[in-house]
Amino acid sequence: MHGPAGIENAAARLKAHGVTHWSLDLMYAYPGHTLERFDASLERALALEPPHLSAYAYTPEPGTPMGRR
Repeated sequence: MHGPAGIENAAARLKAHGVTHWSLDLMYAYPGHTLERFDASLERALALEPPHLSAYAYTPEPGTPMGRR
C-alpha cells in the first residue's frame, strides 16, 4: 500500500534517473469513492506528467475478500 506522497516520490525518482517508460494506474468506482475524489486523483496524476495513464473500474471478484463484502 502507498499514498499520494509515495507515488509522487517514485515518479520524481524515475524522472531523475532518466526513465521514460513508466505509467500510472488509477482505480475508480470502488465502495465509498466519489467523483470529486476521482477528479482530485486525476489532476494529481496528470501533474506528474506520466508517459501513460490508465483508469480501471473497481470490479469485485467472486471468492475474494472484497468480493465477499
